[in-house]
Amino acid sequence: MLGDLLAGTRSSGQAVNAFATAFWLPVVAVALLPATNTASEASRAH
Repeated sequence: MLGDLLAGTRSSGQAVNAFATAFWLPVVAVALLPATNTASEASRAH
């Protein structure tokens, strides 16, 4: 993964895309976790 990014620095657009994807996917997942937990608890309460 890191090797792919380093090799892709020549085509910096792809490297930036790959890095942004790798960085934001876990960030978004962590941000959504509380929302999904709250939703599942709410549906369980009903």
